[in-house]
Amino acid sequence: MGQWRACWLVGRMEQSQLAMNIRRAAGMAIVTVSVTATGVVGQVQDETSHPARAYQRQAEVYDLFLQSLRLENSGDITRAIEVLNRAAELDVEAAAIPAAQASLYARLNRATAAIKAAEHALVLDADYGDAHRVLGLTFAALSEQAAQQPASQRSPDAETYRRRALTHLEQAVAADVFDARITFSLARLYVETGEFDEAVATLEPFVRERQEFVDGLLLLSRAYAGSGRLAEATEVLEEAVRRQPRSVRMLSALAELYQAEGRWPEAADAYERAAARRPSDLNLKRRWVALLLNAGDQERARGVIREVVEARPEDGRALYLLSEVERRLNNFGAAEAAVRRVMALEPNSARGFFQLGAIFEQQARYADAEQAFRAALERDPLDHQTLNYLGYMLADRGERLNESVALIQRALASDPHNGSYLDSLGWAYFKLEEWELAETYLRQASEQLSQNSVIQDHFGDLLFRRGRYVEAVEAWERALRGDADSIDPAVIKRKIEDGKERARR
Repeated sequence: MGQWRACWLVGRMEQSQLAMNIRRAAGMAIVTVSVTATGVVGQVQDETSHPARAYQRQAEVYDLFLQSLRLENSGDITRAIEVLNRAAELDVEAAAIPAAQASLYARLNRATAAIKAAEHALVLDADYGDAHRVLGLTFAALSEQAAQQPASQRSPDAETYRRRALTHLEQAVAADVFDARITFSLARLYVETGEFDEAVATLEPFVRERQEFVDGLLLLSRAYAGSGRLAEATEVLEEAVRRQPRSVRMLSALAELYQAEGRWPEAADAYERAAARRPSDLNLKRRWVALLLNAGDQERARGVIREVVEARPEDGRALYLLSEVERRLNNFGAAEAAVRRVMALEPNSARGFFQLGAIFEQQARYADAEQAFRAALERDPLDHQTLNYLGYMLADRGERLNESVALIQRALASDPHNGSYLDSLGWAYFKLEEWELAETYLRQASEQLSQNSVIQDHFGDLLFRRGRYVEAVEAWERALRGDADSIDPAVIKRKIEDGKERARR
């Protein structure tokens, strides 16, 4: 494993822990033995010939531990390890010695040596808590390091590191080893493995005692969010932002939570504050623009993304966002010009052709749109966004409905819980007059995306055709209260009046 970045996860062992190691290594009986800390200890002769020599050996081990502690405190970790090596030669059965060595190796970021020493300690004493501590933190750090690598470069041992970290950290906790890093690392691993309830249970008492530790608040927020407790996740992260109002990391995380809750203005404000703290971060600005688009603030989004494009004119992602902004503002010429630049930069990419198809479809240029969508699928046959868009376009026009269903089913296979795709499939079955199937999918979409006006309109149409007029009216009323995207309120109001009239008959 060589050199590695343990960061603070392993760090400096607390002196109280090392002192406990000293007492355990030397034995409580020798505490009363007078010892000195005066340099090199000579070779011990046959100690079985006289009981005093056994005590002398223990005293020398204790003396070496004290020397190691002083050297560690002075920052001379290498010499501290050398001294512990001499202690190990004198006492080959004391688990505390290799455990202490492991902790020092960890401070030097020598993972292989740390692991070897800690595992040797556990051979001597399988329940030795501090050895479990070092192993757990070391493997946790290696796991974190692996997770930060691109998927193509990720070590095949990453999952092994994670499992071993969990095992040893849990054993350290069982052995009553106190180290705040154990709690934090264990909770982080629970979050990574999707064990969110365990992460919450681990972190809540930890955070209550350490409100100033904002990384703990951030991790607890992630655990709450993973458990579906978004309100609590947001509350905790808001506290973290109050403690570190200039933290871009905290503000970005808070923006994402607001977005998950549909609190668009607060999300936009959090991103704006983050971008103000780091104006050169173009990735941050791109995320901000995407949020503004979802919030419906197209003009503001255009201003921000133009800044990004001006700073980085060859940024394909920024150009794509600019095209999307212009499309939503019905500036089709500008939208097409931007996406043509994307296609020139990325000739083999599907997304440029997808965006071109969306621009054509919005202009009712359906043949051109279909051609562009199929060109996107030639480049990426599994692009579920394109599969859904093309399938929905065919369904909405009542064209080639069986192909439409097949396309949307392929999209759902890649993203089975996507509310928009569920709506598309339900709408295709509606056009096929497959009422039961249509209701199955449209109901799921309606429940999942209750604020989407188009989906509520579709569901209302289905219920109306099935003669359930009161339910249809309720769905159309939700459509009016929703985001109002791509619906004509006047048409919906006429449907509501018709539904009410039918219900009265």
